[in-house]
Amino acid sequence: MTSNHVTVTVAFQVAPGRGPDFPPWAWGMSNASAQQRGFPGGGVLVDGEAEWHVVHRFASEGTVRSWEDSTARAQWDVQAADFARQTGHRSMRGSKVWFDSQTATPKTLRRLSGNCGL
Repeated sequence: MTSNHVTVTVAFQVAPGRGPDFPPWAWGMSNASAQQRGFPGGGVLVDGEAEWHVVHRFASEGTVRSWEDSTARAQWDVQAADFARQTGHRSMRGSKVWFDSQTATPKTLRRLSGNCGL
């Protein structure tokens, strides 16, 4: 894999008491994005107290836009409206740049699970 992939992190604030709803939704959205052409991997960072993150990795800015502008993505956003609110969005080339930019502790990074191609 090349380091020129685009890594996108989308942060969410989850409503109090709705934490159990977030992981199944986030993995469902991640699995839906995996159906997009140019999607080599992704994952979910679960932190029950602070912002939660869905990480996607795409082949190019064009494939990122294709996913973010898709009807499927819009439908996933509607499903989360009752329990999560998007609070941030970051996009950068290469996974090394993404990891180098994070301030997460090793414990938090271990929570990144799944289908990572990162």
